Amino acid sequence: MYKNITYIFIIVGSLFLVRMEAKAQQDPVYSQYMFNMLTINPAYAGNREVLSVTSIYRSQWRNIEGGMNTQLFTADVGLKNKKVGLGLQVFNDNVEIIRNTGFYAMYSYKIRLNKGVLNFGIQAGAVKFKANYNQLQLYDYNDPAFMDNQNEFRVNFGAGLFYNTDRFYVGFSVPHLTGQGRVEVAESSQNIYEQSNHWFLTGGYVFDISPDIDLKPSFLLRAVNGAPLHYDIGTTVWLMNLAAVGVSYRSSEVVVGMLELQLIPQLRIGYAYDLTLSELGRHSTHEIMLRYEFGYSKKDLVSPRFF
Repeated sequence: MYKNITYIFIIVGSLFLVRMEAKAQQDPVYSQYMFNMLTINPAYAGNREVLSVTSIYRSQWRNIEGGMNTQLFTADVGLKNKKVGLGLQVFNDNVEIIRNTGFYAMYSYKIRLNKGVLNFGIQAGAVKFKANYNQLQLYDYNDPAFMDNQNEFRVNFGAGLFYNTDRFYVGFSVPHLTGQGRVEVAESSQNIYEQSNHWFLTGGYVFDISPDIDLKPSFLLRAVNGAPLHYDIGTTVWLMNLAAVGVSYRSSEVVVGMLELQLIPQLRIGYAYDLTLSELGRHSTHEIMLRYEFGYSKKDLVSPRFF
């Protein structure tokens, strides 16, 4: 059964590689995604079985004028019947003149197998897309694509699968199934910018090195129409279940260093530092994560949780 589930995810995940059009990657990239997979997969809702609240602040490319910054809040809980999980995601993403603010409500259903749990998840929400084009300094001030600002409200949906045991996980998701954030040229009705589907495949395993050391390699594959396949490969070392240090490499020529501290069983704080090594120059990104978990009772709260 375990091998069959793995094969299903590999086959389904490979399907997204054939979807290519002329678009760019648009969703925020979180360096600490492996500690809060609710950001990319609604099937993760309720996976930790207690009420888990997480906030992330990300400031990207701080030394570039108009760099990106993102604020994210997530909350999810597993209901006491152990079969249903509920989640909520609220976010605000700013890139120069463009702002996406929105929320998603999530629902997951669990099927317990011999060695693990298979989760099916869906999400629905809305995003407010705002673009202040009149703030741009243009060569051609009569360009019809940038004559008027945009301020629109759009509904979107997503779905995902997530399978995990105590030491292994694999997930596949499509957080956005409909387009959003479209810019149209009035004269030709041509779409210049449109939110594209993002396809995620994630996985990881926790190796028990010694009673005080655990090693957790993980990966993320992300495909979006018209852009090269994006990957993130890294590993994290947990020390005495209290602290973790990690490093990963992103295909966009980014090296990430991470530090996680389990201050108390309910409270975790994390920090990630991204260093861009591309030809555009070295740019740094800072990401801070804070999580608190409200356990129904001491036996409900499992510490530590590696994913």
